[in-house]
Amino acid sequence: MDSLLRVTSLEELEGAVLEGYSGVLFGVEFCPHLLPHPDDVAIARKKLRSLDMTLTLVTPLVREAHFDFVCEWLRRSIAEGEEWVANDWGLMKRMREEGLRNPVTAGRLLSRQRRGPRVLDMIEAADINQKRALRANIWGDPAILELGARLGMRGVEVDATLQGVEPFTMPKDFILTVCGPYIPVTLAIACPWNIEGATNPKRCHRPCRRHSPVIMENQENPSRIYAGSNAQFIKVEAAYVYRLAEALGAGWIAWSESMPL
Repeated sequence: MDSLLRVTSLEELEGAVLEGYSGVLFGVEFCPHLLPHPDDVAIARKKLRSLDMTLTLVTPLVREAHFDFVCEWLRRSIAEGEEWVANDWGLMKRMREEGLRNPVTAGRLLSRQRRGPRVLDMIEAADINQKRALRANIWGDPAILELGARLGMRGVEVDATLQGVEPFTMPKDFILTVCGPYIPVTLAIACPWNIEGATNPKRCHRPCRRHSPVIMENQENPSRIYAGSNAQFIKVEAAYVYRLAEALGAGWIAWSESMPL
């Protein structure tokens, strides 16, 4: 089982310790305004190839205002045969219709997992069937996997959620990726840094990257919530991520050294 490092910018890549990783997931999941410039993608690709490492492009959840922008970014950025991650069914379908035949992995934002620290309270009170349902995700549905395969999907991502992940069956040639340690629990459509960002297709230049993550706690639940950019996360232990990945027979672990964007 190999590990991939999540990186959101060329600057972050330059400062990253790449030892122990087989490749890099380059891009963003939550905000299209933060996608790296295609020129930066080319520089990152050259650097990683010199290190005999793979580059996989990551695309975000796409709002209507940014759909054409993200499609154009992917067309300009991706190399022939290079893999990419889609966190939006519409984007996956559009690129397939346009003739893109690069292998694609369905991102973790498509998994429909139950997230957040309170799910542990639900697990504690649940019977065996309810526990399975709380650990389940969309990839347990053969019809969804069949749809994805028609769109060029060759693997899926799941988060190492606190309640665990119910085992599921995939086609033999699919690869499972388990993501950690930051698990997204909420995503704001109206970004707190740019209230017009959801409807304005122009690239945002707000300095959300420059602000340190906010760590929130409350007396009702001891789990910390990490807030940054337009998403909030919980954090799980590395050992838990690796145990879960091994139990599920995952081919990859997607790891974030810092909070994803």
